[in-house]
Amino acid sequence: MTHVGSEYENYLLKKKMSQIPVPTDDADIMKMLRKVGEPICLFGEDPADRRERLKRVLAQGIATDVFDEEEEISFIPKYDTGGNEISEMKKFLISFSIPRAHLRMQAERQIDQERINTTNQLGSNFKDYSVTACDHADTRPLSSLYCRNNMFLIGSRSGNISLWNLSNLSKICDFNGHSNRIIDAKFLTDDIIISSSADKTIRIWKSPNSESCIAMNSEISSMDIHPSQRYIIAGLSDGTFNVIDIERETNIVTMKSNDGSVTAVSSHTDGGLVFCGGNDSVGKLWDLRNCHAIKTMMGHSRQITCSSFDTGFHCITGSYDNTVIVWDLRNLTRSKKIGAHLAPISSVSIYDDLLMTSSVDQTMKIWSLLDFRIYSVLKNHNVPILRAKFIENDPKSLLTVGKDGMWRLFTHPIF
Repeated sequence: MTHVGSEYENYLLKKKMSQIPVPTDDADIMKMLRKVGEPICLFGEDPADRRERLKRVLAQGIATDVFDEEEEISFIPKYDTGGNEISEMKKFLISFSIPRAHLRMQAERQIDQERINTTNQLGSNFKDYSVTACDHADTRPLSSLYCRNNMFLIGSRSGNISLWNLSNLSKICDFNGHSNRIIDAKFLTDDIIISSSADKTIRIWKSPNSESCIAMNSEISSMDIHPSQRYIIAGLSDGTFNVIDIERETNIVTMKSNDGSVTAVSSHTDGGLVFCGGNDSVGKLWDLRNCHAIKTMMGHSRQITCSSFDTGFHCITGSYDNTVIVWDLRNLTRSKKIGAHLAPISSVSIYDDLLMTSSVDQTMKIWSLLDFRIYSVLKNHNVPILRAKFIENDPKSLLTVGKDGMWRLFTHPIF
């Protein structure tokens, strides 16, 4: 009877444990363990074990005053009624994204032998690519790179942004206004540039001497421009991301995504989905049409450094764990994890069925997105590569920026 009684007691204890609300954040769990007089960490214990131990302590009644009324309420999600701006944004994104998704699905191609052969032929050309031009853009390491039509933008850790002509490889002008390192700088149109900085500001430039400034509450850690060109998606160091209306220059909505900084954001070409990756190694897929997270993407073991969507149903992420993960959006699963480099991944860039990865191990690699074979390893750098891009609509040229403050143009000898 004693054995049966102990089993029944364990059953009741586990049932009681399952009904006790405790936080999911490991730091909060440690605080609560300390509050009840328990060690905050035992040898060999992971966050899940700590959470179970806290539940057991509370279920056994060892501590009863760990929750006060305010703390208990804080674990319950709170939803506020959105204003007219949020409602307008949701309606616009529905009308914007659904036709684009329909057109994309109509144009979607089957992976047949002809498509594979075309990709293989294009990918094999990269074996002979080499540096054909380079120049100093800044004395500090370069932190961002963006190409559009016949121009490219470079941001630096000094806070300077430079605009370059791709035809004659000459500098057009500088944009000086930020007081800290550039996080990202991108073209909105041929005449308007949007930049973000660690100085907690986003600037909209119509000329080097004409800009408007949007101040943020926290340090900016990543940025993307929505395909509609109406919104800026800004990831912040407090774990949130903001959706900013460009025309009104105001923040429409703030959403909590990660436990640490949101270090990578990217928008799907349809316009409905946004990916956020953090230094907590976790990715979140958000639907902006209802402002809800639809998937937590676990697979990296260290900070997510970069992300990008292809024109179809893949999201590609790079990390400090030296790997690249290809996520399938159709069933929200990890379709491929690649040990891509010997050091952290600094950027990913996509052209059609080709993927380019760069790393601080001083190499770039060209991959097939169809079967993930590697076509080329470019080792012409002698410094860490911080960004690498396919020239927009032209895979014949590649651009990189490095820790030495220089940009480099890679081309094939026959072009």
